[in-house]
Amino acid sequence: MKVTYQAAAKAQQPTRDQGLKVDYAPAKRGGMKWRWYLLLLLVIAPVVLLLWVLLRPSLFVLAPGILTSEPLEMRAMQKGQIIGAFSAAWFSGGAGSGARAYSRCRSGRQH
Repeated sequence: MKVTYQAAAKAQQPTRDQGLKVDYAPAKRGGMKWRWYLLLLLVIAPVVLLLWVLLRPSLFVLAPGILTSEPLEMRAMQKGQIIGAFSAAWFSGGAGSGARAYSRCRSGRQH
């Protein structure tokens, strides 16, 4: 035996009552959503902070230290003093245009 119920007229048209339009007032409690998120943040924040403090050493390698290297000595092929150096990036053609890097010595020669 199958029982079927007919939906009430109010369920089909909630803004009508006996053929007349009913204007409902808007909700008086605005801003409940942001208060809920604020409460949720206040409850979850200490748990997240505790997990961060406990799991940070396992997730990241923290190894403070000092790097040292041997001194690197560079020598020129001739005597001179460098007064300016330009790289290929300074030229308008860009790196792929065949532009070369130049440096100029006090002796006047370009290299």
